[in-house]
Amino acid sequence: MAETAIAPSFPATFDAAVITGGYQTETCWNAYVNGDTLCVWEFDDWLPRGKIVERYSDWMQARFTKYKGTPDQPRTWGDAGNLIHHALRLGIIEEQAGPDGERGWRLLHREMRWVVEGTGHRKQAVQVRGLPPSEQAARDRKEEALAKLRATLDRKARAKADPEIARLVESTLRYDPDTVVPERWSTRGPAPAWTVGTRLDACAGVVRKAHHAAEIDRHAVTDWIRALKHEQCCAMGRPRRRAAERAAQSPHAEIPEDDTAALEALL
Repeated sequence: MAETAIAPSFPATFDAAVITGGYQTETCWNAYVNGDTLCVWEFDDWLPRGKIVERYSDWMQARFTKYKGTPDQPRTWGDAGNLIHHALRLGIIEEQAGPDGERGWRLLHREMRWVVEGTGHRKQAVQVRGLPPSEQAARDRKEEALAKLRATLDRKARAKADPEIARLVESTLRYDPDTVVPERWSTRGPAPAWTVGTRLDACAGVVRKAHHAAEIDRHAVTDWIRALKHEQCCAMGRPRRRAAERAAQSPHAEIPEDDTAALEALL
């Protein structure tokens, strides 16, 4: 979007917000600023004001259904300038003029330096990158310990789910032996892409172990079981529906042999 197409006051609104910051909310603000900045920059290293406002508007509308700000509104320029103010404060970006002297900013760090930890009223933004050496070393050790704990919990959740997953696959085949693997099991679940459209009885072993092969986390395990239960419910009624469809497609009912002989006698 070219700046010549917008009101002359809009860049001034942006620049003022870059200086003052405008507003800051919540204890998780720094983490939200970090995440929003990375989404605005996407794969670019440097952005000018106009492009920042355009990307900011698109991202906010995608993130919040109630956000209606567009690049042709001064409030949107102020909101985007507020993001730049806090991204500068956190050291995520730095100001750098473009090739033609155009004002712009360069992204310094592509990894999240601030993350949200805790839940409910305990939720807060915590810095995990860019700390002083001793603090960074302590934080890295904590991250490593948490990663190991999460991996252990996920592995136990997968193992605990084995009997239920096996039961659901078995019962689905019992209700409908002709079941084929639905696409959603692969696009939104751990089933390999090659199994889609394949008869379930031909790849049941693969499906039963798919959550282990994909190493899904404990939350995804819950979603996977829910998907298997849904397919089990669908399988209950499928044979009856197929029979009804076949009957409806039949051009006429077959005449019993006795009735056929009687008709021939009359002709």
